[in-house]
Amino acid sequence: MSKDARFDGQFFTAVITTGIFCRPICPAKPPNEENVRYLKTAVEALEQGFAPCKRCFPELAPEQRLQNHQHSLFEALANAQGQIQLAAAHHNLSERQYRRQFISAFGVSPNQYWQKHRVLTALKLLRSSNLSITQICYISGFHSVRRFNEVIKQTYHQPPKQLKINQTPALNTIAIELSYRPPFDWPLMLSFFKLRALPSVEQITEQYYARVFDLNEARGWFKVSQIVGQDKLLLEISADQQTLLKPLTVPDIIRRVRVMFDLDADMRHIHSTLGQTPLLAKVIKQVPGLRLPGSWDIFEFSVRAILGQQVSVNAATTLAERIAQRYGQTAPENPFGLTHLFPTISELLINAKLTEVQEPSEEKEPLAVKEPSAQKQSSVLKQPSSVKSVSSTDKSYSVVDFSNIGLTQTRVTTLQTWCRFYQDNQQLLSQTTPLSELNEKLSALKGIGPWTINYIAMRGLSYPDAFPSADLGVIKALTIKGKKPTNKAILSQAQAWQPWRAYATLYLWQSL
Repeated sequence: MSKDARFDGQFFTAVITTGIFCRPICPAKPPNEENVRYLKTAVEALEQGFAPCKRCFPELAPEQRLQNHQHSLFEALANAQGQIQLAAAHHNLSERQYRRQFISAFGVSPNQYWQKHRVLTALKLLRSSNLSITQICYISGFHSVRRFNEVIKQTYHQPPKQLKINQTPALNTIAIELSYRPPFDWPLMLSFFKLRALPSVEQITEQYYARVFDLNEARGWFKVSQIVGQDKLLLEISADQQTLLKPLTVPDIIRRVRVMFDLDADMRHIHSTLGQTPLLAKVIKQVPGLRLPGSWDIFEFSVRAILGQQVSVNAATTLAERIAQRYGQTAPENPFGLTHLFPTISELLINAKLTEVQEPSEEKEPLAVKEPSAQKQSSVLKQPSSVKSVSSTDKSYSVVDFSNIGLTQTRVTTLQTWCRFYQDNQQLLSQTTPLSELNEKLSALKGIGPWTINYIAMRGLSYPDAFPSADLGVIKALTIKGKKPTNKAILSQAQAWQPWRAYATLYLWQSL
């Protein structure tokens, strides 16, 4: 494992005699084994008093994907800016209960984790961005430059100014390096997004992905490209500097981009599971860097998934573009010629009108080969009591006007129903919601069947084990000598692919 980039970020070596912790890829001479302590995270290393190595910069290592429960606990803590009382209230827990669950999930208390997380965020930005010291201070969650300097110096034994690699302050654009574990097929990822690009919202070339955004009151654009010769992407962000200084904004953009391009995937682990199936092993050998393309915004993606029912990729993209141009706000100034932001749920509902709505009928939702194909939608299921329902008896309510953009009335009604459901149940569409719960609750909506649910989970929420078993591409890839497998047979075979069935789906599409 020594110097193997595939293990980068999976663990850290802390040297007892020097008080330093390193990445597996550190160029320094390996220490004697009896002096080494192996730790899972950089936060754990900092908490135990080890200082980051100045040769391999462990704070820049690729991150580990959090489990759903961990993600939920940390997300609440981050949104509460480290205030345990607010984080606990988000989960309807007492502070004591929240603290106990957090320690069980992370091995340290919420306060310890938050303090070290702020330090790691600051160190990452000091080493990998062109932000000024003051900008890094506030973006990392510190409230005082003086306190920021004290904490960094205490951790690294040097003041922030001496740690900063890029001494040129950011003007209109900030640049941040994002690490990943190889292999990563960047051209293949770009080609996937390019086929589905909305011309007014995003631009994809053979070198980069660019998009306009409106996030936490920050309006601007970002661009992602690959750093040649390194296992890193370069994220460039341009927006009003005052809004970018808010503690959650830049970290939120970084988090979304990392998920969108699947930068925290451990392909070695995924391949070891899926490679046991000959068909998948063949694809892995051909394209080892194939990853799971995510999304920038779950609401936008859910709308696009519904638009993709029964039509081709190009047709679905055209329909989504029409919605963006009709309801999206004017895009902030950008060098890519992008003109619109994709509308939020609030912006769509502002334009809603009171009308009589008919329930969507049962339909099929097939798509083209190498593209997820939607299948026959389930009939009406019992509405779970924990979900705010869209009543079938409530025939008059405010709905968004999706007429005259090329949709069937059934698809219009499905979208209108979805918008109302999403508005009342936004917390459900989160990576912290178990896949089984998501499936149970979305299945209650007419027009939203198993394929749509799994596709939203797979790409909209980046669930690694989401699996559209009835997808036409999956069925075709598993067809042997003209004999199509049953859904039961597919699900049985896919048990061997857990918990990476979403990746298996991608490899099956790629095999066609």
